[in-house]
Amino acid sequence: TARRYWNTTRTRGDALEGLAYWSDNQAGYSWWSVGPDQTVWGVPEDIYATLKQGYDAAGLRIRAWEPDNNFVVRFDDPKNWNGVDLTKFNETLYPSGGPGFWTKMSAAHPDEPLSMI
Repeated sequence: TARRYWNTTRTRGDALEGLAYWSDNQAGYSWWSVGPDQTVWGVPEDIYATLKQGYDAAGLRIRAWEPDNNFVVRFDDPKNWNGVDLTKFNETLYPSGGPGFWTKMSAAHPDEPLSMI
């Protein structure tokens, strides 16, 4: 591995020590592919909460979540996003806001670190 080749003792980040859920690979929900209709499957925050419940019930701990549509953006054709404010959560899609969303996503495991990718 690269760690052995470069003889590094650096520890891995939290996102590398467990499973991560990425929505932009189009394996499940891909908000990049739907353009401005970001609620085509429902409110994204609710979808992530439902996914988390299912993974928790199956005993799969997700250590990192990548909600790729959480920022305030403008949509241009064809299906192009332009950041309007990349420092704030889009509270239409994530009504709990940033801190509320991360609290919700880590609620079952508050003692373990959770990463935002």
